[in-house]
Amino acid sequence: MTRQRILDFGCGTGWVLAKASRHRDDVLVGIDYSLADLGEGSRRFPHLSFVRGNGMALPFAAASFDEVIGHVSLPYMNTSHALREVHRVLAPGGSFFLTVHCMEYVRQRLSNGVGKGRWKDGLFMLYAIANGFLNHCGFSQVSWFGGKFETIHTAGGIARTARRAGFSGVHVERRPGLIFFGVSGFKPDPEHPKASRDASWSLNHLLTAKG
Repeated sequence: MTRQRILDFGCGTGWVLAKASRHRDDVLVGIDYSLADLGEGSRRFPHLSFVRGNGMALPFAAASFDEVIGHVSLPYMNTSHALREVHRVLAPGGSFFLTVHCMEYVRQRLSNGVGKGRWKDGLFMLYAIANGFLNHCGFSQVSWFGGKFETIHTAGGIARTARRAGFSGVHVERRPGLIFFGVSGFKPDPEHPKASRDASWSLNHLLTAKG
């Protein structure tokens, strides 16, 4: 199998990345802003490489990776900016698979929060839903007080944003009961304009990795 260069976008401790390798020589790199998570990841998965950085300004050269994966990290970033960065660091023909929160996440969070008197969390969820509406309509998203950021995406909105970022073959994958859904696509290769490529990862792979 061909050696792959895989980036975990918002890796946390790197547990998803640890399951991503399909060949012992794959280059596996995780990026996150949390020093605590990166430190724990380095201890748990010493065979992985970890970098601290911002997902909207990735510290990597263009065309550095064959695949970008990320589990519910995109909702905490500006969607269009982050997807343009994912597109930039992917090599032509490279693919991405990212998951984002859906309305089931809101329902569960509100039932656990507002039902216990945490009404501020309800207001924040309304903001996150509004950010999803802005993205759905092609408008700029906005941050919460103090620079905090979150979005509850719609399938149509994130698919259109991915296409505007330059991706082809954009596909949304949903499954009943999950608090997130997946979106994937690939960066066209000018040398092979008619070629298509499916993302190597899917919801099934992710759920299997979670065990």
